[in-house]
Amino acid sequence: MTFDLPPPDLQVSFALKLTEARTLILQDALKATIKSLDIVELDKQLAARDFSNIHNRVGEAEKSHQKARVAGFTECWTIVNADRADLEQARQESPSTNRFYRLSDLLDPNSEVYQDFHDRIQALTGIA
Repeated sequence: MTFDLPPPDLQVSFALKLTEARTLILQDALKATIKSLDIVELDKQLAARDFSNIHNRVGEAEKSHQKARVAGFTECWTIVNADRADLEQARQESPSTNRFYRLSDLLDPNSEVYQDFHDRIQALTGIA
């Protein structure tokens, strides 16, 4: 059994259509993922609201980030759920963290912090 390849201009046209479709599918998936993130539920696992526990959580994040760096990851973010947390001190306790976000800032989709978070995810995934 043999197959005839379509002419080059149809191959290019098909590749472009496939690229457009892929981009749209990925954009939709990113939007759905960001909207469906139940950050409050994630918080129950990742960061206690208890201010006194924040340093332990930042230390746990640092350990995870160190392992991630060894595995080749270049971006490590930490979301804290204690508005009173001193982020300057947290940066000293977790030097491998590229960005710290306060959970309360991410809960408002109209905030600059939320937009920064959203834009960075888009940039890192290559989806515009």
